[in-house]
Amino acid sequence: MTSLTKLTDAWQLVKELDLNPLRQQALNGVCLAVVGNDETARTTLTDALLHDPLHPEHHASSPILSLDLEKGKQAAAADLIILILGSPQAGLEQDYDRVKKNWRAIGRRLAKK
Repeated sequence: MTSLTKLTDAWQLVKELDLNPLRQQALNGVCLAVVGNDETARTTLTDALLHDPLHPEHHASSPILSLDLEKGKQAAAADLIILILGSPQAGLEQDYDRVKKNWRAIGRRLAKK
């Protein structure tokens, strides 16, 4: 009998939930940002993200921002930010530290891989 009572209570809770905000969030597209100083690398990655080579008739509808490091703060609204720093070279750590500092100021974390 207690199982039936628990089920009834759970059903009452589910009936009262407003699922519209969750539905709206699920229907919104994902915004991506590709950030880096190498314009060729940014363009190549952006094109690869927008076009499926196995299905050329399909085109991604998600907005993708392509920004250099100086404009990286504009990526704050993106759901996912991809940082391209290029091959290891002099100054790479300084670029990484600068981006990390700037993004921390706008509430974004940066994972180093």
